[in-house]
Amino acid sequence: MKDAKPAVFSVTLVPGTDIYSFGALFSEESISGDKLDELLTDDSLFPVETLGLLPETAEGRLAFLFPETYRLSFPNGGELVKAAAALWWSKIGSSFQEESRNKKTFEETAIYASLVEREGFNDAERPRIAGVIANRIRSGMQLQIDATVVYAWKKEGREITRVFFKDLEIDSPYNTYRVSGLPPAPICLPSESSWRAVLDPEEHRYLYYVAKPDGDHLFARDYAEHKKNIKNVRTE
Repeated sequence: MKDAKPAVFSVTLVPGTDIYSFGALFSEESISGDKLDELLTDDSLFPVETLGLLPETAEGRLAFLFPETYRLSFPNGGELVKAAAALWWSKIGSSFQEESRNKKTFEETAIYASLVEREGFNDAERPRIAGVIANRIRSGMQLQIDATVVYAWKKEGREITRVFFKDLEIDSPYNTYRVSGLPPAPICLPSESSWRAVLDPEEHRYLYYVAKPDGDHLFARDYAEHKKNIKNVRTE
């Protein structure tokens, strides 16, 4: 006993983690199926300040965990959720203006941040991407975000890495090529930079963007300019 050392387990929550890969951080015996839902909907694991503001579903609440490496005493999800939820409130939630601390704003901001997370690779571009999404919502345009289609298919048990025209036919509230507005829940766990981007998006008139081979994007104010950008990307 004199030489015994307490066991410590390190678990990393990576930005972009979705509800399906979250459970894989632990053994199947620790978190799976209904246990995962019970874990993420357990109010006792979330800061008291967030109660009444968070979504009711596990899928919705995942976004309110802060991505970081946590050193845990036990290899179970309860300790992780409690630590990650507390850090999210400290880093992000407490910065919400008092007038914005309502369930609708919390949910919509989390969804918005999850889209920015999946669409951006360069943190410096995230506020501009957030601005594009905001402009599309204001103008009544469909968001047409490929990542939501990927997520829609994942919910159906099919994993795709590239979206083809045939994939856009899926009948899902997450298919932003067919449904206007935001999807019904976050599609992943956002990074701090994605949260910051949607809380303070760049103001501009861009409505389109296309990814370059290096992961950065070209932005356009209208479809004609967007088509030129697409052509330039394909010739790089």
